[in-house]
Amino acid sequence: MPRAASGLYKVELGADKQLKIPGPPGELLVWIGVPSAESHIPADMAKVTDTLPAVGTTARITPFAPGFDVEPKQSVCMQIHPLGSKYRFTLIPKEAGIFKVGADVQLFDSEDCSGTPIPQAAATLEVEVVVDTAKLVGEHGKQLWEIFWEGLLKFWGAVVALFFGLLLFLLRKRLKRLFGYQPD
Repeated sequence: MPRAASGLYKVELGADKQLKIPGPPGELLVWIGVPSAESHIPADMAKVTDTLPAVGTTARITPFAPGFDVEPKQSVCMQIHPLGSKYRFTLIPKEAGIFKVGADVQLFDSEDCSGTPIPQAAATLEVEVVVDTAKLVGEHGKQLWEIFWEGLLKFWGAVVALFFGLLLFLLRKRLKRLFGYQPD
């Protein structure tokens, strides 16, 4: 694969601008290609563009996103196509706040990303994580109700068992005569 004619790669990072807790996970997109190519990162995402020296033909991307669980932890070895190569990561927020997310790009001269990488860092962008308190309170209320209901069922089960145990204890002499039990 020939390197970019301009000697540069354009790297674009795109991430969901706002994520909610609780809510669906977000997405981090990393695109690498020649500067004249279009990245096709959705318009509703926060986006930042950077350039890297075109010193390799393959890349491995490691996202950095404090405040998030990121899946996968690292990309596969990907061939950098002149029209662009895109890789998707899933962002799962751990807490509320405003966080910077980004990616470290390692460029390789080999087809299988073997050998010594040429480390490069792409720019970072901000992602806001908002706590949806109404939904969070509703979910916690539902959990509390389920715990209460389970405890109530256990309590009444124990009361019924105790009642029948006491009833059997009080009626033991009558039950012995009824079933013809004769002690030896």
